[in-house]
Amino acid sequence: FAGQKLKAMVHNAGLYVGKTTPPASNKAINAAAAGNPLSGDGSFDNFDQYDYYQNVYPKCFIRLVEGAASHMTEGGHIVATSSPGCNTNQTPKLRYMLPGQAKAGLEYLVRHYALMLAPKNITVNVIIPGFTRTEAWQPLLSTMGGIDGEVSKGMLKQRCPMNRWGSVGEMGGVVAFLCSPAACYITGVAIPIDGGLHLM
Repeated sequence: FAGQKLKAMVHNAGLYVGKTTPPASNKAINAAAAGNPLSGDGSFDNFDQYDYYQNVYPKCFIRLVEGAASHMTEGGHIVATSSPGCNTNQTPKLRYMLPGQAKAGLEYLVRHYALMLAPKNITVNVIIPGFTRTEAWQPLLSTMGGIDGEVSKGMLKQRCPMNRWGSVGEMGGVVAFLCSPAACYITGVAIPIDGGLHLM
């Protein structure tokens, strides 16, 4: 980036190691093996998965913002990606506890950086995609009829008022807007793109 100007940066990390994403490193293998151990019964003693998601979400976001902001000398836009249930506006998703707590930290950092970078005309926002039709769902649904199977249809009917998958283009359209001059006065917000999932 030496001598160059940056206008936008998007943190688009999203995975559920061992479920939507196969483990590809020793740390990921250890994280996947740790399961979901936060039961509140005093048995938790393995921070491998906790540390893994801290690295993927808040730590990575800090590194990206700290690296990008110094090159946004004429203002710019930063967008992060979170998940449903990771802030106080939605019910916690108990099966998503360790990725979820890391994304909750990410959402706090979005508000923190929005406040810190506003005087430099740098906006910082976060999108919260709902059920989005991507290959990441395939491992989870492959044994239940696939992404267009009856289980999938039932999940959408029960949890998404619009009763359909969102598209990658719908997510990208909101990100493009947040990185455009039309969004220069919007900062520090979390925007659900979820067909009404956040209302359930």
